[in-house]
Formats: sequence, structure tokens, C-alpha cells
Amino acid sequence: MTPAQLVSLGRPILAAYADSFLADPSTLDLSGLPETWKVLGILSGVDRDLVRNVPTVYGFVAARVSDSTIHVFINGTKTAIEWLEDAEFIPWQVPFLPAGCLAHKGFLDVYASLTVNGESLRDFLGNFKLYSPFFHGHSLGAALATLGAVELGAWTPPELGAHTLWASPRVFSAYAAYVVGGKTKPLLRLVNPRDAVPDLPPAILGFTHVGTEQGVAVTAVPKDPADPLNVKRNAHVLANYLNALDPSIPVDEDSLPAT
Repeated sequence: MTPAQLVSLGRPILAAYADSFLADPSTLDLSGLPETWKVLGILSGVDRDLVRNVPTVYGFVAARVSDSTIHVFINGTKTAIEWLEDAEFIPWQVPFLPAGCLAHKGFLDVYASLTVNGESLRDFLGNFKLYSPFFHGHSLGAALATLGAVELGAWTPPELGAHTLWASPRVFSAYAAYVVGGKTKPLLRLVNPRDAVPDLPPAILGFTHVGTEQGVAVTAVPKDPADPLNVKRNAHVLANYLNALDPSIPVDEDSLPAT
């Protein structure tokens, strides 16, 4: 996909990170984006620490006006690095794949909790039977988008579109990845070589990536290069990925543009 095509699918995810949207989803602002979107519903689920009585807004489902395709946009979190470094990487059976296909249990639990306007994600998308959805996510949201794309996502030649997975951690076991690799769904992973999150969970624990990797060389620099966490976040945040593809997009507030 071209940088412009990637940016057109990445900017709605960035909009789902806005503090105003997270506090009040009715304030979602998609004005000024290169594509026109019709919002169909708000995506929510359990919080990232799996405290089931604390709902979290994860993004939204929208139809692209130019071609009526359905897209699911899923945000992540700036604390993804800490979350993943502290997580227990428990492999668990994937309910929609054959026996022996495992994935990160934490990702599976959050994915299973996702609802849109009060319906399960599966049931909500079932209302649009003529359209197979595309999934797009960043960070932990990319892990959820991977699961959604494999279970529910569009089967289409890559030239007609792809599921875009920005800075995704590893999701599946090797056998599950092998099974998923036999499918023709176009899964495109966007990876900054300096980003630590795509290296988690560790491969030594049996986790691996799926899909095709496309490099994105983030050029933004951390405001405080002496702060290891600032350095890690600088390499990971979505705004800096998008800035690398389109310099007119501002870098993250904790980063500085390359000089």
C-alpha cells in the first residue's frame, strides 16, 4: 500500500486516541481526514487490565463513503510497553481456530468482550451481511484487530485493501500462525525497526507474527533521550508512525520532529 493509503487508514485510529473521544465518544472528530467516513457504532470492552466492571472505549466502526466498505478502527494505549513487559504471556486456545491453535490469553479475553452499541462485535457486523469488514489497529489495538481480521475480516486481494496492523505485538503460537498463514486475508503489519512492542511477547515463549511486514522508519526523536521510557514510547506511538509517512502530521507531544 502507498503511504497515502496507509495514512488514510491510520488517521482514524489516531482520532480514536483523542482524550475528548475517550471521555465522550459522541465527540469523535473525523473532519479533515483524507477519506469521508460514516460512523456506524462505538467499540467498547473490558479494560486492558481485564477488570470486567470497568468499560473502555476502544474505537469505532465506520463505512467509507467512497466504496461503502466497513472498517473497524481500534486504539491502543501509550502504556503498551509497560503493559506487555509486565504481562503474563499465557497461551490459550483460539475459539475460532482448530484445536492446538493458541494465542495470548489477555488479547483473547479483551477481544471476546468487544461490543458495538450493546451488541457483540460479531453480531453487530452480522448486520452488514453484504460487506466483510476491514480491521485496523495500533499497539494492543493491533493485536485485537489481528484477531478480528482472522475471525471476521474481509477476504480480498491485497490490491483491493488490507487489514492494517500498526506496531502490533505477537499474537499467535507458531501453529496458529501457520494455520492463519494458509488463509488469503491480507494482513499488513507496519513496523518501526526501533519499536520494542513488535518484539513482544518474546519469540522464545512460542509466539510469532502473522501477515506481511512493511517497515516504517520513524524519524521523530524523544524530548528526553536520557529517559528510557520516553525513548521507547517515541518509537511506538502512532502519531510518529504517521508522521514518518506524512510529515504534515504532527509528532506526539512527548517527541520532537527530526531536524
